[in-house]
Amino acid sequence: MATRIIYTGRNTNIKYQLLDQGAPKDLSNLSKIDLIFTSSVKVSGTIGTTTPLDFSTIPTELTLKFSAITIPSGSYPSVKLVVYDADNPNGLIWGEIALVVRDNPYTDA
Repeated sequence: MATRIIYTGRNTNIKYQLLDQGAPKDLSNLSKIDLIFTSSVKVSGTIGTTTPLDFSTIPTELTLKFSAITIPSGSYPSVKLVVYDADNPNGLIWGEIALVVRDNPYTDA
């Protein structure tokens, strides 16, 4: 999987499809998704919300919408994706994604 770049304070929406046996997974039964960057940096989204994680608008897409939150700049090659539903109330580690967070280079002076 390719590493995606997020700029702090910018609308860098990134879309993912979670696959189950090669087919897009319907996310409408999920209650929560966590992205765990490090032991101290975590982003959570719940059903019905559209920021910072949106898995409600299009039930087969997970969209990261990080413009309104601050994630420390750095390289995160193994961000853990944890999904929660009625069968997995303690969370199921679905996989990992690679992200790089950079400070916004285009600030107004």
